[in-house]
Amino acid sequence: MIIYCSCPNEVSAAKVAERLTKLGFANVRPLTGGITAWRDAGRDVEAIVLAT
Repeated sequence: MIIYCSCPNEVSAAKVAERLTKLGFANVRPLTGGITAWRDAGRDVEAIVLAT
C-alpha cells in the first residue's frame, strides 16, 4: 500500500504508514516526493467527489 500526501518531506504519509503497520497492515510505505512526484512521473490522479 502506498500512502502519499502533499506536505513537505511526506510527514503525514509517513505517520499514516507507521500507524497502518502497527495495525497489522503489511508492505505500507510513504511515497517519496508525495503527490508531486506521482504527477511528475506521469501517473494519473483522479479526484474523489464526496456527496454533501
